[in-house]
Amino acid sequence: MAPAEENAVPKRPPPRLAVYLARDAPIGVILSRGPTKWTRMILWHTHSDKLELGQWIKGVPDVDRCDISPLGRLFVYFMKSHKAPSVVIGYSDSWTAVSRPPYWTALALWPLGHTWFGGGRFVDNRTLALNQSGTHHPDHPPGPLRVVDAEANAFEGGLLPQLSERNGWRTRESAKFGSFQYPDHAEKPCRRGEKLLSACGLARRQIELARLPVVYEATDIKSGAELLTFEAEWAEWDQHNRLVYAAEGSLWHAELRPPKEPVIYKIADFRDQTPEPTESPNWARKWPI
Repeated sequence: MAPAEENAVPKRPPPRLAVYLARDAPIGVILSRGPTKWTRMILWHTHSDKLELGQWIKGVPDVDRCDISPLGRLFVYFMKSHKAPSVVIGYSDSWTAVSRPPYWTALALWPLGHTWFGGGRFVDNRTLALNQSGTHHPDHPPGPLRVVDAEANAFEGGLLPQLSERNGWRTRESAKFGSFQYPDHAEKPCRRGEKLLSACGLARRQIELARLPVVYEATDIKSGAELLTFEAEWAEWDQHNRLVYAAEGSLWHAELRPPKEPVIYKIADFRDQTPEPTESPNWARKWPI
C-alpha cells in the first residue's frame, strides 16, 4: 500500500437528511444529521430555494416523530440528548419540544426519559397532538398551544402512519413489526393530478433503524409511463408541484418534462458542514403572534 493511502483520512459519510413541508405556506424544515451525533436545523423557503442555516444541537431526533405546523412557524420534535440529563431541574435525557425553526430552543417542553413514545403532530397551527403523557416542564409551558389529550394520541411505534396519511400518501402495502403496522409501499399524486410518486421500502428502513434508501418512482398517471426511478432518504411534491428529494447529503429538484428526459438540479449540498455552537435570537425564544 502506498504511504499516501496508509495516511489517508477516512471519508466522512454524508449527513442524513429529513425534510418537513408546511401544508399552507412555502416553507420547509430540513434536519441534517451528522457528523457523529450532531444535528442542524435549516429553514427552506421553497418558492426561492433560499436556505436559512440554523442551530446545531448535540443529539439525534427521531425523524418519524417530528412535524411542522401548517404555516411553518413552529416545529415539534422528539430528541434524545448526548449530554448528561439535568434531572435535578426537571429535565431528562429525552424530551418532546416545540421550537421556532430554524432553532432548537424549546418554547414548550415535555420531559420523557425513554424512547417508547415522544414527539407529536400538528392538527392545526395552534393545536398539537402530543405523543406522550405527563406534564410539561415548569419553565416551558405550551403557551398558546392547545394540547390534545395525550392518552388518545400516544403511539409508541412512531408517527409515520398518521403523518403519511395526513400528508396525502396512500398505503398500498404495509409491514408488521411487533404489534405495529408501518407503511412500506405508498403513493401520492401531485397537486395537479397528472403524475404519481411511489415509495417502496419505507417500513424496512424504519424497522431496521438503518441508513437504508427508499426506492421512489415517478410515473405519468394517464399513460402509466415511467418518468424517473431513484433512491433517496425522502421525496415529495413540494408546494409548487415540483418533485424534490434528499439523497447523498444534498437536496435535489427533478424537473419532469415528458417525452424528454428529466433534468436534475442540486438545490443545496450539506456534506461539508461543521458543527458550531449558535445562540438563538430573541425572536426564537418567543411564541409567534
